[in-house]
Amino acid sequence: MSRADRARVGAYGAAVCAAAYGSMKLSQALGANALADKDPLPPHLREMLLDRHPLFVASHWLLACAAAVGVVVALASVRPWGARFPRLPLRVIAWTLGVFMIVRAVGTWESGLVGDSLLLAGLRDAPAEHTELAFMLARWDLLLWSPFFLVWGICWAMTGRRLGRRDPADGGHGPATIEHNPTTVGHDPTAVGQGPADDGQGPNSNERDPAVVGQCPNSDGHGPEADERDPDTDGCGPADDGHVMGDGDGHGPGGGGFAGAR
Repeated sequence: MSRADRARVGAYGAAVCAAAYGSMKLSQALGANALADKDPLPPHLREMLLDRHPLFVASHWLLACAAAVGVVVALASVRPWGARFPRLPLRVIAWTLGVFMIVRAVGTWESGLVGDSLLLAGLRDAPAEHTELAFMLARWDLLLWSPFFLVWGICWAMTGRRLGRRDPADGGHGPATIEHNPTTVGHDPTAVGQGPADDGQGPNSNERDPAVVGQCPNSDGHGPEADERDPDTDGCGPADDGHVMGDGDGHGPGGGGFAGAR
């Protein structure tokens, strides 16, 4: 499995776990038990939970909404519409949740995988007044809650890593991140003026357009009639420059003595 595929699995896994946890909390907020009696809380807090204390009811609604936000954050790293959201806040959320859930799952001396294993192995003592309850909750936490939060936390960590890349749709390794688009970076000949018509390198670059620059054959001296100027405009036509036979300035047959009659 490629790195991009693993990142997608992590993002979708985080979304699935968030949806499952949110559904459970929504059910508890609406009055269902939904594993509330298996929640590894201290005895006095567990009683408040089962008695539907207003604080716990409010926490159920809050956690259900937070889980819905978690689904959006996780899917934003793999779905195209996720590009609308800024990467940094999503990445902070993903990494924060990932670290918190992994730490909660691993636990301490009295909770999590470590605490539950020590209790069930007889390496630490259970409370004398709640021994049976402590063992029951430890088994549920060891087999359900701690593995669930561990998997969820790992998925969040993978999602946070994915969000650290450029492109949320492909892990930052797609064409959009390694190939320059001619229409966006200025390599399009029509966009930067490097076409044959405007950089002087094309086949017509040395042939100027007479209609554009005003260099018609009769005005720049390079046309076929450049040396035969209009006798009506500058007086240098065949009738007055003396190089052809004419009558104008004495250089023709009647005035310059260069004609055959002289």
